[in-house]
Amino acid sequence: MTTVQASASTVEVEKAVDEAARAAAEWRAARLEERVHVLRESVRVVVRRADEIAETVSIPNAGPIVIESSNIKNVKQGGRQQVATIAQIQAIKAASNELMIEPAALAAFIDVELGDSPDLSVAKDITEEGKIIMDYLVGLTFEQCGRIVKGLVEAVEKQRNGGA
Repeated sequence: MTTVQASASTVEVEKAVDEAARAAAEWRAARLEERVHVLRESVRVVVRRADEIAETVSIPNAGPIVIESSNIKNVKQGGRQQVATIAQIQAIKAASNELMIEPAALAAFIDVELGDSPDLSVAKDITEEGKIIMDYLVGLTFEQCGRIVKGLVEAVEKQRNGGA
């Protein structure tokens, strides 16, 4: 008899937990809908204000636009970089972390992509290998780093799609 009462109590507890979970999910959904509505209204207000400002701003004596070569170090015409950017290096780190590859494997990947890779033989541990790779990436050109990013991003997408 005691066992039957315990089972009935367990069922009642499970039902109560299910109801509480359902109520919490409904509450979260309602709050999310409210936030989306507020954000949409905010965007409408910003767009209206931007349009109003654009209508009132005029550029006196606007002349022709002249495009010249860049005088900023490591920046080519059109804003293209000559050296690896922080964004590229961060993308490489993020993709490597997502793929869970160690520095030695990343060095091998870099060698496949560029035909050259950092020398990890001087590293004492995995942390130092990571630092050597980061120092190596900083010294690459924008295009070289871009090839590594592209290859790693493709590998991440392939892994996300189940290897297909």
